[in-house]
Amino acid sequence: MIFLISVLTYDIVLHLLLVVYFFVSNQSVIQYNTYCQYIIYFLFIIYIFMQMYYNVNSNTLYGRLFMELNNTIATPLYKQLEEKLQHEIETGERPAGSRLPTENELSETYHVSRVTVRKALAGLSELGYLDRKSGKGTFVAEKKLHRSITEVISFTDMCRMMNATAGAKTIKIALEEPSEREIKEMSLKPGEKILVLERIRYMDDEPVIIELNKFPESFSFLFGEDLNDTSLFEVLKKHNIILDHSRKTLDIIFASPQEAKALNINKGYPLLRIKSTIHDVENTITNLCQQLCIGDKFTFIV
Repeated sequence: MIFLISVLTYDIVLHLLLVVYFFVSNQSVIQYNTYCQYIIYFLFIIYIFMQMYYNVNSNTLYGRLFMELNNTIATPLYKQLEEKLQHEIETGERPAGSRLPTENELSETYHVSRVTVRKALAGLSELGYLDRKSGKGTFVAEKKLHRSITEVISFTDMCRMMNATAGAKTIKIALEEPSEREIKEMSLKPGEKILVLERIRYMDDEPVIIELNKFPESFSFLFGEDLNDTSLFEVLKKHNIILDHSRKTLDIIFASPQEAKALNINKGYPLLRIKSTIHDVENTITNLCQQLCIGDKFTFIV
């Protein structure tokens, strides 16, 4: 209705201007009618565009680019505001460390209640996008990777979902003798060696994980692969190996001098150690993986 009133207002103003113009210039009535038709066509196009602009679904790419809060669609207002702010954070429009407007300011800007604003901000805080500091305000949090404890997902995909760039640097790749535990857990044959692959994983050129993978000797094809800045998941998929599920254990350790140097942190900095036994779609163990993660770079979802 608001759009229709706006279009009709434009129509009246333009017609008044035309009347004045034709009165002054003594143009014919036929010319006046022709111009009126052009105005009607023009305003009709504007009306259609405005309907598209304001009623677009907020889950589409178009909606994310032009989204305004809209109480005529099924998505609740707090969720629309949450998605809008999340999009602005992910695209860098609201950079890490920047301060958000106050609840009152957001309420006035988007014409919603403070309860709606508070609910949207709470959702973003829970997802790790915001840091709410008592007495100081709400700030955009440093970029964190959202990682599920239960799913098997590649580091590259995690970064992609956060609009971050994944990187990898191979530290070591070699065949080694397995331990008794590794022989038992991976069901290795007598005399079979294991392929040890150690890499540092980067997010936006910043080291965040030391990753150590151990594979059966049959994975020696990895020697022929360039594993720098490459998704190991994709390399394995190329060889028809699909990682499907894993069993994980988590604990906290403190960075050794070597680990601190590799991750550009202080010695003794707390690291989250994730040990995984990874299986393929046929439930065969493909590898053992240990990741030493800088904990404050991740938000873990259980």
